[in-house]
Amino acid sequence: WKGMENAGVRRIKRDIRVDIRSISLLNSDHINRLQKMPFMEAYFEENGAAIDQVLRGEPSTLTNLGAFRAYTLEYLRKHENIDDELPVMVRNMPSDQNGIPVEIYCFSKVNVWVPYETIQSGIFEYILAIIGKFGLRVFQNPTGTDLENLNSK
Repeated sequence: WKGMENAGVRRIKRDIRVDIRSISLLNSDHINRLQKMPFMEAYFEENGAAIDQVLRGEPSTLTNLGAFRAYTLEYLRKHENIDDELPVMVRNMPSDQNGIPVEIYCFSKVNVWVPYETIQSGIFEYILAIIGKFGLRVFQNPTGTDLENLNSK
């Protein structure tokens, strides 16, 4: 606790589980939609040749998950409460029966407990709200309602 207090920052290290069945190669529809989104400029610059391939209808290795990671990384780098001088990372972790964890790793400039939790919650609420724009779904175990819907069909 003392080290965190002295550093003036607090680590955020949490993951979102992505449903593996929602991961796909990018197609021209994805690209057209992603070009209109903020935080995607660097991704389009870095992947220009592969994006041109996709737009020509040729195969590419670009995925919606990779685009989502790039978006999330830029979002965090530009977030007013994230320290951009310390590591900021968005990475895939090993998949398991609960999907593929996409880990968010960064440091909040605020280390006071309640404001820190508010910042962290806001970041994850935003990420959960935007993930569908990439054609991705968050993994969630079936609920009672899901099972009821199966029985009613």
